Amino acid sequence: MSRFGTAVCLAIAALLAGGCVSTVNERRMQEMRRQTEFDRMTAAVSRIEERVEALSVAQQGIYEEIEALKTAAKDDRAKTAADLQRLAEQIKAGEAALEAARRDIVDFLSKRMAEIMRRPGQGRFETGVEHAVQAGETLSQIAAAYGVTVEAVVKANGLKNPDAIRAGQVLFIPQ
Repeated sequence: MSRFGTAVCLAIAALLAGGCVSTVNERRMQEMRRQTEFDRMTAAVSRIEERVEALSVAQQGIYEEIEALKTAAKDDRAKTAADLQRLAEQIKAGEAALEAARRDIVDFLSKRMAEIMRRPGQGRFETGVEHAVQAGETLSQIAAAYGVTVEAVVKANGLKNPDAIRAGQVLFIPQ
């Protein structure tokens, strides 16, 4: 950015928000947030993968036990039939648990990616400021204070209900 562009940025931001928000610092903060979110997602996926691995190991043990029971079936057919039934039910339960774990992975990643994609400024070069909502503030008051429309704030933050903001919530205010 040229000196003139920086000076304009400083002047406009000082008038609108009481200070200049550095797009470089903002991008760094966004990257740090994305990296933190990525690390959380990676940890969650690792935990789910460990669950899947444990279930797979348990299922392999069941398969081995089935094979041992098949060998013993010559001696006691009635007992073996009951054991096979029990193991078949355990396998079904294990397969259901594996499928549930797989769905959990897909659901978790889908939700997190949707959240990341809805966050302001990600994938775009928007500039603006973050505003921590104070008790009693409304979205229209906040938008008016920054000279933007309520619709712009709603869109930038992916708000489903503009009347449902809460104290402490951080909103991105596009400039």
